[in-house]
Amino acid sequence: MTGERRGSGEAGRGGGPNPVVITIKPSGSISIEGEVVLQDRDGNLIPRPVEKRPGIVKLCGCGHSKTHPFCDGTHNECKERPPYPV
Repeated sequence: MTGERRGSGEAGRGGGPNPVVITIKPSGSISIEGEVVLQDRDGNLIPRPVEKRPGIVKLCGCGHSKTHPFCDGTHNECKERPPYPV
């Protein structure tokens, strides 16, 4: 599914009319668009910060965020990039 965009191909299969869209950005942030519930490994809900764009949660992929697991933009100051190809 490389190169597919939201709403095309298999992206909507099994997800109902509004599938959750996860985008891994080259900067290291992980953007989640759609209705999701975040919880820790024990099943406790993780409160979401105020969202800059309603309905979009950004998670840290660089490991340097001070608000982990959420992205705080620290990746913009890092020279390191995530170890996965984007």
